[in-house]
Amino acid sequence: MPMTQEELEIKLFDLRQNTSLTLHETDTIDNLTRAVHEIPLLFKIRKTWNTQRSSYSLKHDLEYFRKKNKLYGNAYITGSLFTIAMIELGYDKRQIQNDPNYYFNVKILKNYIN
Repeated sequence: MPMTQEELEIKLFDLRQNTSLTLHETDTIDNLTRAVHEIPLLFKIRKTWNTQRSSYSLKHDLEYFRKKNKLYGNAYITGSLFTIAMIELGYDKRQIQNDPNYYFNVKILKNYIN
C-alpha cells in the first residue's frame, strides 16, 4: 500500500537528517511521490544484482520516460532521491566501489516507453 503524503513527508525529513545520501533543496516530497509511482512502470525487482546498469543510468531512464510521456513540467530527479525511491519500493542497493552510485536488483521492462 502506498504511503500517505504525511508519511512521505516524515520519511523525507528523516532522510535529510539521517542519510549518507546527499539531499538537495530541490528534492521535494512531490518528486519522491512521482518517482515512487513511476518506477514500477519502468522496472521490477529481480533476485540478482544488475551490474550492467547503475543508479545513474536508471535515473536517466526515469527522466527520459517523463520527457517522452510529457509528464509534469520538470523531468529532473537527483540521484539521491532516485535511490531513496528505489529503496522505498523494496529494491536492494549495493554501492559501486569507488563510485557514488549503486547497483540494484532491478529488471528493466522493455515496453516502458510509449
